[in-house]
Amino acid sequence: MIATVDAAGGIPGVWGKVMTSRCHRDRGYGQPHARPIPVTLIPGDGIGPEIVEATLAALDALGAPFEWDRQIAGLEGVRAAKDPLPAATLDSIRRTRLALKGPLETPSAAVIEVPMCAARGVQALRDLRPARTLVPGGRFDHVDLIVVRENLEGLYIGHEHYVQIDDDPHAVALATGINTRAGSRRYWSMHSPTQSPPAARN
Repeated sequence: MIATVDAAGGIPGVWGKVMTSRCHRDRGYGQPHARPIPVTLIPGDGIGPEIVEATLAALDALGAPFEWDRQIAGLEGVRAAKDPLPAATLDSIRRTRLALKGPLETPSAAVIEVPMCAARGVQALRDLRPARTLVPGGRFDHVDLIVVRENLEGLYIGHEHYVQIDDDPHAVALATGINTRAGSRRYWSMHSPTQSPPAARN
């Protein structure tokens, strides 16, 4: 799982994502003397390091038993390793199976954004976005749901290009989404492991 910190109230969102991971399912989160949970930490670029440090302070105050493995990506990865997604960072994510990252700046020469490269590199098929009512009495109350977003197929394959019309090279922008049967079946099996996928239609 790769969780993202952002500037718009990112801490609760990240905490929700982290808590839907294996933290208390496999490691007994909240139990006395819980074993440290290894997590890949990528501070990111721009405001990334600042808001990641704020997130770490919040998690520390909550007593989260995380053991951080700091890695680099984005522009920092290009500067230090000449790669926006260094092999050491991907290896760390594969080893810990859990990552917390700040915003990453994708170099202008890159074809696919760094976060999507990371998702492909570790086969992170889905993105979980929990949404719950925190302050009652608003327009929408009693909200408690999880939005599951496809990460590897659909529009996220990154098949995009422009069509020139007259003198305008960017007159039309096209993005192609691709959904494969194999990808859909794998996605289904992860969310409905006890049910068979729907039969294919002609």
